[in-house]
Amino acid sequence: MIPLRRNIHEFSSAQNQQYAGLHSGFVTTTGAVADHLAWHSAHGTGSDEHFLVWHRYFVRWLEDYLGSQGMDAGSPIPYWPSDTPIPPELTAGTANANPNVTPPTWTTMAGGTDVAPVFGYTALGQFKTTAELGRAIGTSYHGTVHQTVGGTMATFSSPLAPIFYPWHSYIDHIWAQWQRRTMAQPTVIVRGNTGSPDAANVRINLFVRRKDGNLWERYWDGATWTWSDTGKAVFGRAVALVRGDVEDVAADDIRINLFVQGTDRKLWERYWDGAAWTWVDTGKEVDGEPLVLARGNVGSPGAADLRVNLFVRGLDGNLWERYWDGAAWTWVDTGKAVSATRSPWSAEMPKMSPPTTCGSTCSSAGPTATCGSGTGTARPGPGWTPARPSATTPSH
Repeated sequence: MIPLRRNIHEFSSAQNQQYAGLHSGFVTTTGAVADHLAWHSAHGTGSDEHFLVWHRYFVRWLEDYLGSQGMDAGSPIPYWPSDTPIPPELTAGTANANPNVTPPTWTTMAGGTDVAPVFGYTALGQFKTTAELGRAIGTSYHGTVHQTVGGTMATFSSPLAPIFYPWHSYIDHIWAQWQRRTMAQPTVIVRGNTGSPDAANVRINLFVRRKDGNLWERYWDGATWTWSDTGKAVFGRAVALVRGDVEDVAADDIRINLFVQGTDRKLWERYWDGAAWTWVDTGKEVDGEPLVLARGNVGSPGAADLRVNLFVRGLDGNLWERYWDGAAWTWVDTGKAVSATRSPWSAEMPKMSPPTTCGSTCSSAGPTATCGSGTGTARPGPGWTPARPSATTPSH
């Protein structure tokens, strides 16, 4: 499960005081500080491939403790952005409560002029692996904040400072954004006679972002699998809308609208018209994956009989709607600012396994799949119960 964290400045003074008291009990009754010291003794400043993974489990140790003490709001621990003041209830062990360290622009999906150490990337989505991102953060930004805050935070006993965990939650928040946008689950479209065990009677389109950053399609034609590069560099998961005769394997009887965010931040549509695929630039820069709702005669490939409402967060922070009226698409600003960390269907909640059965055929692997004449709900995936991290052997 990828944690979905809140900004610590959304917490009340009373919540911060409760957290500080429980944090004190945690560090004095567990071996957390000794484990942290031992890990850094083995790994130096932390700029290796285990930095992000080990610290997520280390933070989760305190989260489990907070939950056991009845502080449900503390799990996951909220993040503290380094360019904001430290809440007054959490300044113990610090020498500078307002370090004002601006996060490098390469820690954001939008990117900017700052260049990440070691790899030279300028945007979060350019990192190819968790190890790369961990090395870049651990080599520079992470240590700069510890030293600027000073006090106990500038030592390997830094977990004694209450702000340590919200600070590492911010590091984890950066990693979580990267995971959501670059390690997205595949989108699967299945059509044909799904009630038959004969593979020749079905067709499968699977879409996924591969390591090169492009959206790839893996297609089952009834006899063999084929990989095809769509040629578009993307972030996140593609969202599919399928209409037409999904019980038939004939490709000319269906239409597919595939929506995904490109690396240029724009929402792109990949459209199957019954004969060929076409990429279409919708012209809107967005932040996250959309939610797509369709109504009308979805069993027909005719677009005039269909109405589609697509909702997505724009780069301006507002919720935008893209509406199909049966003849043309129109963008509409709803005028409402929405969260940057929650997608419209809360994809960052506990992971959902792609649906294996949902009535007849499935048009997407999202939390709700459009299936034949109705809908089917994906079943929850395996739960995630982290163990206490080892001080000498990083968790994987």
